[in-house]
Amino acid sequence: MPYLTISENKKWYYEVKGEGPCLVFIHGWASSGRVFSQQIEYFSKDYKVFSVDLPGHGNTPWQQMGLEDMAKDIVSLIKNLGEKEVFVVGSSLGGMVGLKCAELPQKIVKKLVMVGSLPRFLKTQQRPIGLMPVEMARLQKQLRERYPAILDIFFRSLFTLEERETQKFKWIHQFRKTEKNPDKEALESLLDMLSKADLTDFLTTTHIPILFLVGEKDYICPPSSLEFLKNIIPDAHYDIIKASGHFPFIIHAQEFNEKVERFLDLKNV
Repeated sequence: MPYLTISENKKWYYEVKGEGPCLVFIHGWASSGRVFSQQIEYFSKDYKVFSVDLPGHGNTPWQQMGLEDMAKDIVSLIKNLGEKEVFVVGSSLGGMVGLKCAELPQKIVKKLVMVGSLPRFLKTQQRPIGLMPVEMARLQKQLRERYPAILDIFFRSLFTLEERETQKFKWIHQFRKTEKNPDKEALESLLDMLSKADLTDFLTTTHIPILFLVGEKDYICPPSSLEFLKNIIPDAHYDIIKASGHFPFIIHAQEFNEKVERFLDLKNV
């Protein structure tokens, strides 16, 4: 397995496929890099595709890390591959990690796609996007008391009723049963991090092209959240995939891939 040990003996699992401009995929909370299998297959025909398992997920062991630590390590992984600039696609938590990578002094991120992702995931009076505090607290409580059963319930909730009837959902649901569960301590730590992190101010000052891509029926990052973002980041790009939940890249892979490819415009790099 391709592992790389970063500073302080932090061991990361990653995969690389294809050649060309480097496209980085970062998964979300309670997931793994395998969730992007359809994107890896599609983009690796023309591009170098890099995917990574976040700490405590997939094949990367858990070690206590914050948002900035993860971003710094991922940038180090990318530089170890010999890449000086990359395009990043991040789902949910992965979008926030990608945004943090863009904030670092190395300026390695050329364009960023945030899928079902926000600069802040806990709703406040000043930042009226994301989950209500009571919803976040409920998930934290369920994780403490009902792990690992809550993971399956949470995963199902990220898809619409119609999506759950598709063969793709049934396949990915069965596939998940063959994967080991994310580390419970990692889930608790990263969920706590998500409830506190806020990168909104960086978004208002960055000049990196960003696409916010959401599912029409995503309850974590609904289309209504884009209206708030449009007011504070008018130069960003916004798009919606109809009839989709939180994971549009799974059920609506072809449409998702085409939208991402048009925004990144990799063939003209």
